[in-house]
Amino acid sequence: MGYNLPKWTTAIDYQQHTDKVVVSIADAQTGATDFTIEAAALPVKTEDFPVVRNSFVNLDASGAVTTGYALSRLQLFADTSDEDAVKLTLTDGSLSRYIRQLKLGKLMKYEYVPEFQSALYAPVTLQQAQGGENW
Repeated sequence: MGYNLPKWTTAIDYQQHTDKVVVSIADAQTGATDFTIEAAALPVKTEDFPVVRNSFVNLDASGAVTTGYALSRLQLFADTSDEDAVKLTLTDGSLSRYIRQLKLGKLMKYEYVPEFQSALYAPVTLQQAQGGENW
């Protein structure tokens, strides 16, 4: 609850090919394929990427305001705005229906990150963070 992320378990089928990545997500209720993303495996950059800190603020299960952060560093990276680089196939699954309700527009940017490092630090109450703990 501290990370305020959706909480469910479902099957995820990930296939890495030389020219593409295919990810199929199962509907948690039926087990059938909910949606599939097929995306190009782009030529990657291998420069020395900086460590990036992303902070978040959420409510925990008791309603207390919590904060935390993650440190990330790309190891391999590529991006494109070519809409032909990604294909999203929706079905009648629950997440596909939700995605349709969002009425998303055009693809702005696709980021291909086949390798990265990340550390997610456990959230603390905002009061603890203001006291300097975990920061």
